[in-house]
Amino acid sequence: LQRRLEDYDISNDLLAVKLRMTLPTLRARLKGTQSWKSDEIILICQLADIRQDQIGEYFFPDLEPVIINIKGGKTA
Repeated sequence: LQRRLEDYDISNDLLAVKLRMTLPTLRARLKGTQSWKSDEIILICQLADIRQDQIGEYFFPDLEPVIINIKGGKTA
């Protein structure tokens, strides 16, 4: 996520202002020690042009994908 923000010239200072949060809170979110709120994720996606199908990659990278088979059951 940090790299994506850098690619879009979004500094931590600017992002903190846009999200109306302190820099320490932003750093904690970026390090993964605090969770993002949904409205924060939405705003970051808008600012950094992150598509809906990319949200998991940037905000939930540790989640394993779940595949749903044609009959509707989940598989690992």
